Amino acid sequence: MDGNDIEGLARLIFDYGLSQDEEIAPADAILAFGSHDEHVAERAAELYRQGMAPLVIFTGGLGRITSRLWHEAEASRFARIAERAGVPADAIVAEPDSTNTGDNIRFTQDLMRRRGIEGGKLLVVERPYRALRTRATLTRLWPGLDFEIASPELDYEDYARWYESGLAPISKHEFISVMVGDVERNVVYPERGWQDPVFTPEAVLAASHELAQAGFTEQLLSDVSYW
Repeated sequence: MDGNDIEGLARLIFDYGLSQDEEIAPADAILAFGSHDEHVAERAAELYRQGMAPLVIFTGGLGRITSRLWHEAEASRFARIAERAGVPADAIVAEPDSTNTGDNIRFTQDLMRRRGIEGGKLLVVERPYRALRTRATLTRLWPGLDFEIASPELDYEDYARWYESGLAPISKHEFISVMVGDVERNVVYPERGWQDPVFTPEAVLAASHELAQAGFTEQLLSDVSYW
């Protein structure tokens, strides 16, 4: 498989993972999911500056990738980025303990309940290629939540350039592996009750299989034989 083949397959999976709401409206809070991708923190700050919500909640401790990149929780790191981008410290809440998407949601629910801010509408900020899975997890684990997704406005080419530039904290190879892993999770996790089912086209399944066979396997689950 040559580079052009890999690019085509990766772009297909990237586009499959998108779940951006066409129009977003003001909300009670912005909820940004932590990861290695600081574009999410920048997007959350941008939405705050636009007056889309009076509060920004960052969720994330140290996950599978960031535990080997940083010693600081994702939520704490993203909060610092947001402050530098103009969000006042008193408009930021951090949830620094979760290590997976399910805990992101459960711990944020608990945090909002303790602070008396549950029940409102959320603007959810997530990596664009992860948005479909995050939406399906929210609808499963937080039924009735009123939310819209507002991802960083970046396409596959934007991300490819970032990972190729050496400025990103992980390699482009691992970025593609993350997307392959998300396809697998979209198949497996509904069976475990961890997210709602999503439609995965045969072309996307085939693309993820081909990329896995080509070695993009770092983020595959270790306890399933789907691949």
